[in-house]
Amino acid sequence: MNYRKEIDGLRAIAVLPVLFFHAKITGFSGGFYGVDIFFVISGYLITSIILDEVRLNKFSIINFYERRARRILPALSFVLFCTTVAAFYYMPQTLFQEYLESVAYVSTFTSNVFFYMQTGYFANPADEMPLMHTWSLAIEEQFYLFFPLLVALIWKFARTYLLPVIFLFAAASLLYSQYLTDLGIIDANFYFIFSRAWELLLGSVIAFIPVEKIHFKGLKREFWSLLGLAMICYSITALDESSPLPIGTLVSVIGSCFIIIFANPST
Repeated sequence: MNYRKEIDGLRAIAVLPVLFFHAKITGFSGGFYGVDIFFVISGYLITSIILDEVRLNKFSIINFYERRARRILPALSFVLFCTTVAAFYYMPQTLFQEYLESVAYVSTFTSNVFFYMQTGYFANPADEMPLMHTWSLAIEEQFYLFFPLLVALIWKFARTYLLPVIFLFAAASLLYSQYLTDLGIIDANFYFIFSRAWELLLGSVIAFIPVEKIHFKGLKREFWSLLGLAMICYSITALDESSPLPIGTLVSVIGSCFIIIFANPST
């Protein structure tokens, strides 16, 4: 796929509010919704790459996982090394033992399960867990364990159903998230792949849209692009941890989709 500057800009919009939220900077009560923007971007980019390769009959599961490993493991290993050294010197023994346990979960991309069992994302003890941020990485990697296989199989045997199947899975995940909210199961809703997959899958759905062929120009593109940006800004500044999933998340996710679909260097 072609490089898109606006998606790098969207990444910046996603990461800064998360940092500001955890730094407790006023005005970023919903900064954690930046993670949801990342999920949409990730689903869009990975699906675009997979579609390009299956259309050219060049897709390989082994090559896909190799690229993921080359992208993730060096940076993750460096973070784990530096954090472990700091934790060894500065953490009390009881916290350090808990930290080492979290390292084992991070290494197997199941840290979302670990942090679910330990504490809620917004609980005070979360500030004492240096690897808390890896829960979202775990969700992404769990998603990529099955998604490329799903795409490859459906493309081979029933490619006309690929988009409807992805959309169906997205809808099921979104409804499951709402179901958990109705039951009051907040932490599981926040941490687990089954109630988060719809965000990545909506990114996958818009990867099927040939954005370069959309005939909207001028004010039409500006309107939808700015609407997407306004929705993201609203979720970051006006919502907070009391906003129910998935309603609060939908605002930032749909806003991200609008930007990916309609924004380009002319907007």
